[in-house]
Amino acid sequence: MINLSSLAGEVKLLIGMSCRDWEIRVDSYRQGGFFDPVADQVRGILKRTFPEIASPHARSMWTSGAISKLKQERSPQQNVAEQSVEPELPKTRI
Repeated sequence: MINLSSLAGEVKLLIGMSCRDWEIRVDSYRQGGFFDPVADQVRGILKRTFPEIASPHARSMWTSGAISKLKQERSPQQNVAEQSVEPELPKTRI
């Protein structure tokens, strides 16, 4: 935890032990989030691999509607195969 103080008040910054999350506390106000030290590199690799659906914006991964469009373009065989896979239950004798 990091405490920042001035004449205007005090702010507490809490960083999780795994360095994946953070939270800022000022009086009754709280805000937090998550971060990943390699997120920008992974985002860059994915955008270069799939430039046709990559967003031009730094903070967005894909263009608007790209994932929905990809789901709609799936072949009927993929949709049927995904739906028909059910786990086999063990047979019990009564």
